[in-house]
Parts: sequence; C-alpha cells; structure tokens
Amino acid sequence: MSLLNTDWYIDNMLRRATYDADPVPFSFERSQYRDGTRDYVYFYPRLEGHQNLRRVMEFVGNDAAGTRLPTDRGMEDYFPTNNFRLPVDSARVVQNGTVAPEDAHLIVDAVEWEMPGRGLNKNHVMALDFLAENNWERPVYFAITTGSESYLGLEAYFQLEGMAYRLVPIRTPHDPNEPGRINTRILYDNLMNRFKWGNMDDPSVYLDEDHRRLTVSFRNIFQRLAAALLDENKPDSAIAVLDRAMEIMPEYNVPFNYFNLLMAEHYYEAGATDKGNEIARRMIEIHEENLGYYFRFTGARAARIGNKKQESLAMMQRISQVADIYDQDELADLAYGIFETYYDAWIREF
Repeated sequence: MSLLNTDWYIDNMLRRATYDADPVPFSFERSQYRDGTRDYVYFYPRLEGHQNLRRVMEFVGNDAAGTRLPTDRGMEDYFPTNNFRLPVDSARVVQNGTVAPEDAHLIVDAVEWEMPGRGLNKNHVMALDFLAENNWERPVYFAITTGSESYLGLEAYFQLEGMAYRLVPIRTPHDPNEPGRINTRILYDNLMNRFKWGNMDDPSVYLDEDHRRLTVSFRNIFQRLAAALLDENKPDSAIAVLDRAMEIMPEYNVPFNYFNLLMAEHYYEAGATDKGNEIARRMIEIHEENLGYYFRFTGARAARIGNKKQESLAMMQRISQVADIYDQDELADLAYGIFETYYDAWIREF
C-alpha cells in the first residue's frame, strides 16, 4: 500500500511480472497517476446516498474542467462523495470462491460503505480504482498487521482467514479492535492443516522481539477461532484448536500474555477445566512475581513503571473473575487475595 504512492510501482503492477501473475487491473492511464498528479484527492461531497464506485473513479480520473475544483493551488481533482457502492454478482462470487457455498445466503446485493477522513492519498485512490476494476474477479486481502488506515473503511466486510482479512460481500457487525467475520471451516483448515509455524516449539530456536510481537496476533487468531467454534456448539474442535496453539507456542519460547487468559476461558467453556486451570495457575504465578518485582521500586523509578503495575493488577483481577465464573473457587480466591494485597499497596503510593 505504501509503494502505491509511487508511479513507478504502479507501472510495475500493470505488467505481467512476479510469478507470472496477471497485471493488476487499474483503469487509470499513466498521465492520471504520474508523480505530482492526484497525490492527494479531497472529499467534496455533492451527491446523496451511496454512489457506484466505478462511476466515482471515472469522475476522479477525468481531467475535464467540470470534474475539478478551483483552489489557491490551481484546479484540483476531488471525490464528489465519500459514500461508495460496489455491486455484487452473487453467482460469480460463489463460483470463484470469494464466498464459501455455505455462506451464499449472506451475500449482499452491494458492498456499501463510507470512507473516513478528509480525502485520500494516491495509494488509497489506486486501491479504490483496483476494487472497482477488479469487480470481484481476483481475491482481495488486507494484512492484519497493517494499521486501520489501510483498510479503506471496509472492515464490516472482512473475513479473518489467518494473518489476513479477505474482502467478502457479507456485512458483519464487528468490534473495531477485532474486525472480520469467521468461517470456521476455512480458518480451522488454515490453522490446523495448511499453515506452517516455523519451529516455535523448538527450544533451540530463538524468537527475537519482532517475532514475539507477531505471536500476539497468532494467539489471538487461535482464540478467536476457538470462540467461534464454541458459538457453533463444537467444543471438541475448540479444544483441538486451543491445544494446537499451546503446542506450537509453548511458554518457554513465547511468554504468556493476555490472550492466554482468553484461551483458558475457552477451555473452561469447552469443559476442559484442568487445561484452563493449568493456564490460570501459571498466569497467577507470573503476575505475582511481576508485582513483587515492580513494588520493590520507590520514587521516580516506581513512577516510571506505573503502567506495568496497573497491567499486572488488572490481569490478576481478571484471572480471579474468570475463575469465579467457572466455579474454580480456589484459584479465584488465590488470585483475588494477591490482587487485594498489591492493590492496597498501590493505593498507599498516592
């Protein structure tokens, strides 16, 4: 997406090159995207309702005077709307695999959405042009590790398939922090059968900070799949998914984090109480040790790690709550007792 701000990269995308892939279907001619042209295009809404994306892009790419606005910088291209409509051929998107057959009844007549912000950089202009020109022929994915500004406001039409969201013509209410519907058949097959995980379970393999940061996303994907399977009343499959996550990302290589607690909660819900308790007990140990360390500091040093104290206090409180919900009274009382002790110490600091 960042390279789409450059005309030379767009040129390359218009050629058959990498792995003999077909050229990316842009409608713009080089004169319409060359350096210094349409580097940023403002929204100047003049039309009501959602407008056909293809028609809008034809307007934006038109150099006629009637499609441009006079400004103190000269004549400027603009979007006459920030509400777009991308029509959907339901038969085509099922036939080419964009939508799984079991989800065919969920297909919308058109993807309709509102673009946020005041305007778009060239890379987003070209991405919209591609969407309009592609017309659901080639699969469209967005990496989950990019910022939301790269998602073009389309999160309500995302489907989580691994480390990427696939654009599908199915509208799904979503948590802004966790976009993407889940087709459990597709995601289960990817995580359990197709993906290779790079020997994260090998004690001799060192995971540096960047690799460990990615494992946060891995664990989140596994726990989201487990939650979706539980919603479908498939506890055995959910347990298999959680077991796989624990197998490929053991604590000795991938330290426990917040998503392990969600995994423990899913174990409890699936009836695998012992496995949930094992994670909860270990997380109590970790955060009790952390709190004991953090509260050794005083003065300015203590202030600098204030957020760390709050994080471990919040985790200890949440562990107690989860254990209590699933009637694990011993663990709930243990976690709450530790929380109370250090919470009182934290209050006394003020």
